[in-house]
Amino acid sequence: MAKLIIFKNDYDTPSALKNVFDYVGNGSKACGYTGAQNMSVNNGIDQINAVNRYFYNNTKKKVIHFVIAFAQEDYISTEDAFDTGYEVCSVLSDYQILFSVHQDTNNLHIHFALNPISLVDGHKFCFTNTNLFSLLGELREIFKVYGIKINYSFAD
Repeated sequence: MAKLIIFKNDYDTPSALKNVFDYVGNGSKACGYTGAQNMSVNNGIDQINAVNRYFYNNTKKKVIHFVIAFAQEDYISTEDAFDTGYEVCSVLSDYQILFSVHQDTNNLHIHFALNPISLVDGHKFCFTNTNLFSLLGELREIFKVYGIKINYSFAD
């Protein structure tokens, strides 16, 4: 069973966005499987900062970091995991997101770095029970095609 893992870290330091982007987009972990929504892979931090300035939003939380980790018995190719990364992003279509499929452990996993400020209207995203379970429902539909079930957990 795959797992949606949401990191509870505050990510409130000035370097938090850069640090998470550096980790998510790490070329030695992602092996070329990095994508983005509503921004470019190579200039994402500047584009996020522009959106946040536009909405006069100096949110405390600079980034939301979450992962979809596949169990060893879940069969999904790296290419399919990459394609589903875009599908996951489309569920959160109002936000800028960087994602990468990481292959540096025994379990394939997709890291996501989400700008918590909507580029549509400037509202802030946070994982409430309502939107967590809504996202989980969407993920279950996405991964049903692969015969993969998904649950969630929180991590520090």
